[in-house]
Amino acid sequence: MSSAHLKRAFAAAFFVIYSLLKKRPDNSQEHRRDRQHEEGAAESGEQPASDMLRAEWAAFQALIREIHRSEEEHQAAERELGNAQLRTAKGLNWVTAIGAAVGLLGLLGVIASLAITKKTAEDGAIVARAAESQARILADQEVRQLRAYVFPDVSIENVNGDISKIETIPPRIDVVIKNSGLTPAYNTSVLGGAVLTVFPTIINMHYDRIGRRANFVIASGQTEHSFIDVSDAESPLTAEQKLALKMGAMSISLIGEVIYYDTFRFLRCTRFFYYIGGDAGLRGHGMSFAPEGQEVDNNCHEHRPGEPARAYSLAPR
Repeated sequence: MSSAHLKRAFAAAFFVIYSLLKKRPDNSQEHRRDRQHEEGAAESGEQPASDMLRAEWAAFQALIREIHRSEEEHQAAERELGNAQLRTAKGLNWVTAIGAAVGLLGLLGVIASLAITKKTAEDGAIVARAAESQARILADQEVRQLRAYVFPDVSIENVNGDISKIETIPPRIDVVIKNSGLTPAYNTSVLGGAVLTVFPTIINMHYDRIGRRANFVIASGQTEHSFIDVSDAESPLTAEQKLALKMGAMSISLIGEVIYYDTFRFLRCTRFFYYIGGDAGLRGHGMSFAPEGQEVDNNCHEHRPGEPARAYSLAPR
C-alpha cells in the first residue's frame, strides 16, 4: 500500500472515532431517554443503539487491522526492494572489479607491447647500423679493388760504379710511372726534382713538373716514361764526384710526387724519395728509398705555383 492510501485510511478512522464521540451525551436525562428508547426499540423489534456502537467499533478495529496489515506488507515490499537493490549493487561491484582487472591486464599488455616495440626498434637500429657499416666496408673494398694505383720506378743513368771510367754525359734519372690498378688514373701530373748534394743534408725542394705532358691519363697497366736532369750536375760527373758518391760523402736525391684522380673521383697522391751515394753507395743504376718522404694518399692536394719549398732530411739510417 502506498503512503497516499495510508493517509486516506487514517483519515477515515479518525472520522469514525470523531462521529462516535459526538453521539455520546453527558447528562443523565439523555442517558435515561436512551435507555427508554432502547427498551422501546427492543419491544418493537428494532436494534438498540449500543449494538450499533459495538458494530461500529468492530468495524473500526477491522479497519485498524487492515491498516496494520497493509503497513506490514508495505514494509516487507520495501525490504524486498532494498535486498534487490543490494544484490544489484553487489553484482555491479563484481562487474566493476572484473572490468578493472581486465583494464589492468590491458594496461600490462600495452606496457609489454611498448617494451617489445622499444626492444625491436633498438634491435632494428643496431641492424641498420651494422648494415650501414657493412655497406661502407663493401664500398671501401670495391674502391680498393677497382681504383688506380700509380707508383714510380726510377733508375739513374751515366753514373757508372767504375771510378776509373770517364763519364761523357751528365747524369739523369729515368722516371717510369706505372698504373698497377684496374681502372684508369685521370688528370695525372708528376712533380719533383733531383739534386747533387753533400751527405748528410737537408734538401729544400721546389716541385717542378716532370716529363713531357701534364694532366694525362694512364690506363690500367700502362706506363708513362720520362727523364729528369740533376741540379748541380749539369756536366758529366768527375772521378772525384763518383768517388765521393761511392764513399758516402755526396748523394744524388730524387724527390717527387704523383697526383691523379681515380675512377671514383677521389684525389690520390704518391710521394717518393730516392737517392744514391751516402750510406747507400753506388750499386749500378738502382736508387734506394730514403728514410722519409714515402707517402701514399696522405694530405693530397693539387700544387699551385709559388708554394713554399718542402724540406727533406737525408742522413745515415
